[in-house]
Amino acid sequence: MSCLESLLPLNTFYELHIYSTTQGMEIASLSNVQGENITAGMNTATARRVVTVSLPMKRDTSRMIDTMLVLDRSGSMGETLIGDLQSKIVHLKSASKYFVDCLNMSAARVGMSSFATTARLDQIMSNNSVAVKQSIDGLVANGWTCMGGGIKYTIAEFNASGRDETCWAAILISDGVPNVDASGNINEAGGQRYALEQAAILADLGVNIYTIGLGSSSNFNATLLKQIQNSGYYYAPTAGQLQDIYDMILKDMTYKAQFDIVLLELTVMSPGRLV
Repeated sequence: MSCLESLLPLNTFYELHIYSTTQGMEIASLSNVQGENITAGMNTATARRVVTVSLPMKRDTSRMIDTMLVLDRSGSMGETLIGDLQSKIVHLKSASKYFVDCLNMSAARVGMSSFATTARLDQIMSNNSVAVKQSIDGLVANGWTCMGGGIKYTIAEFNASGRDETCWAAILISDGVPNVDASGNINEAGGQRYALEQAAILADLGVNIYTIGLGSSSNFNATLLKQIQNSGYYYAPTAGQLQDIYDMILKDMTYKAQFDIVLLELTVMSPGRLV
């Protein structure tokens, strides 16, 4: 506090609020306003300035990660891309199992939900990488695209099993537009609305949401996937790029798990006489 006061002009009032984005809350505040009569004959708004600074201030290499894969198994995932001999879902399975193998299961847990005409929870979050990869292998491409349902199951799993003081992340991959609404009807506008509504709930839990658009961008709604994410949107025009994208997401997840991003909000008030 004395260090801050030494940097400010004489007779300057200030309020410093410190927020942790990891905890989603204010963790400290400092002020020299308490006990000061700054209203009698004073106009504290004559020179008021708010400065916000964001920086990584704390590293915790032991912090754990809980991740949910939210995977598209609709009928179009059974199709191949131009010049490719394997279907999109074959590449999705291979890249997703690679991602699971890259996780440090002593500190990480991973689960999976998937969506087609209906959605389901395929695997609860655990450090059992064998069980998760078996669930990935069990995906079969068929039906429509109930993306909102896949996100809804992800929300339920974080609420049921998410560990406190842990970095939460969800990775959603799709090659199409959501077209099943909250009532299970085939409705493209309603399906997109359902996905956005569920994504907002997931984000409010503090989950880092990553989205990946797979295949031709004319087949999926990139704008929607960008609206769903809050930590990164990636485009994979060829299925073979999924593994590289998983690598980038894992690197970002690890950074978020190790560093608490702290926001410093400083309000400076220079009192001036009322006219």
